[in-house]
Amino acid sequence: MKAVAVLLVSLVLLAPATKAQQSSSTEPTQSTQGHLPSIDRPVYASHDTVSTTRSNGHFFFDTEINGVNLLLMFDTGATWVSLRAEDATKVGINPASLRYTVRVSTANGIAAAAPVVLKELKVGGITRRNVPAIVAQPGALAGTSVLGQSFMSTMAGFSTEGDKLTLRGD
Repeated sequence: MKAVAVLLVSLVLLAPATKAQQSSSTEPTQSTQGHLPSIDRPVYASHDTVSTTRSNGHFFFDTEINGVNLLLMFDTGATWVSLRAEDATKVGINPASLRYTVRVSTANGIAAAAPVVLKELKVGGITRRNVPAIVAQPGALAGTSVLGQSFMSTMAGFSTEGDKLTLRGD
């Protein structure tokens, strides 16, 4: 029974979002001028598991994006890996050069974001290449950048046990 539940969770995470899901009030919506990157299949390069413990009610992972270390908050409700403009700059993305054509709903309300593709995203020994992401307009995303479904949907699964969260790469 446990294996069936894990399989169902994995299938839900791997299923591409429908247009209706993408346009709900809690998901990024496409403006008429831009488009979101596809989350179908980033490149896989791992068979590892990575664990973290809860901190201040949230799970955070030390990640490496394009060779730069960043702390990202795990968020199952986020469709995309979402970077603050300041973090995008750190990983080699120039926020001033982006087109903010995607509308997203954040804890601070509706914000504009720009679609990007991260060359490489590592969480522990789990590596993904060409990961679709968004960069929030400067000042629009308070707090921490987010590890969302565009990365998590590539996982074999994840599980929580008490205050411990484990990602399974493959």
